Amino acid sequence: MPAMESLARSARTAIVAAGLRHGGANGGRRMDGADASVAALDRILAKMSDPIMCQVGLYWRGKVEDGRLPARSAIDPAEIPALLPYLILWDVERDPLRFRNRICGTHVVEFSGRNVGRQYLESIDKNGSIGAIYRSVSETGLPHYEERFADWPNHEHKYYGRLVLPLTKDGKEVDMLFGAINTLAAPLGQNPA
Repeated sequence: MPAMESLARSARTAIVAAGLRHGGANGGRRMDGADASVAALDRILAKMSDPIMCQVGLYWRGKVEDGRLPARSAIDPAEIPALLPYLILWDVERDPLRFRNRICGTHVVEFSGRNVGRQYLESIDKNGSIGAIYRSVSETGLPHYEERFADWPNHEHKYYGRLVLPLTKDGKEVDMLFGAINTLAAPLGQNPA
């Protein structure tokens, strides 16, 4: 894991340096679409300490082309085999807005104690807090990262991070959510950045 931690530190340093060189994350100009999403992700990555999450974020960032958010077809599992156990992929259905799980990595299944494959989010998100995040990402196209406490009995890890990134076929309307979930060793706010 030391190599992954080094990669995460290097990525944060490069992102912060790029932002400073260009006058901040947006270089002082108004941002739309993919530009705003990349700037939001850069701010997230600059603070993130988890190397897995950093790699997933950087992978997604590398798939943004010509000012367009990436499509699901741009995500190639063969390019990121070490990240597969942490990945999540959700279909975004409209009218009404709902989220159906397509992929839930083996690490996520192991630490959460449940496989949500092919289930709708409302069947597992009883208080709606995850749905609010997914709704926000699907409506704004902006990435989201959070660290949370989870009350999972008989599990070693009680804290986890969730990174949610938009995918779109047409470059405009978000039709899938891609990201990762990983366990965290320290409580919220105590992960070294």
